[in-house]
Amino acid sequence: MNTLSGLAWISNLENLEMLVFVAGGLTLATIITMRVWKLSLHFSETRSLRKLAEMHYKNGQYAKAEPLYQQALVHALQEKDLSKSHPDVAQGLNNLAEIYAAQGQFDKAEPLYKRALVISEKAFGPHHPEVAQCLNNLAVLYDTLDHYIKAEPLYRQSLAIWDRTLGPNHPKVVTARLNYAALLRELNGAVEPKSQEVSGHS
Repeated sequence: MNTLSGLAWISNLENLEMLVFVAGGLTLATIITMRVWKLSLHFSETRSLRKLAEMHYKNGQYAKAEPLYQQALVHALQEKDLSKSHPDVAQGLNNLAEIYAAQGQFDKAEPLYKRALVISEKAFGPHHPEVAQCLNNLAVLYDTLDHYIKAEPLYRQSLAIWDRTLGPNHPKVVTARLNYAALLRELNGAVEPKSQEVSGHS
């Protein structure tokens, strides 16, 4: 299998894995993840580490996922001689932050989410879907901590970007809009519901 066809297979399997996982087929999704991991070994150690970590994360095995995500971040820097401002580094930081947040270690997750946001804004510009994801990640963190004033503008920005780039009916936009509406209810009028200013507007 050559590199291009191999990467195409990996991409197709990853898409199938996501569909199965969303549909609730965790066992089958794990099997597909393992297949992706084995294929990835031929092309990128970073990618294979991330896939293996992702499998453990989805199964709630955070203690196993954390060191693998850490290794993946190190390998991403070594493999491609990346700078600390490369988008792959932002992805690695987000992965680690998710592990910490899932374990309630919010003090560790927050600075990683912030660094990932800065890197993504520099790499893609302020209106890219990847930036919206970083904004949303940080908003969810603050929302979980009941820091609603901090979460509100982040939700609003991510929603606006996703709506503009993905369309109003995309699952991410629908979920983000519901989260934002719930946040505004929690605020009880502490902030102006600025979502009304963003028409239809990760």
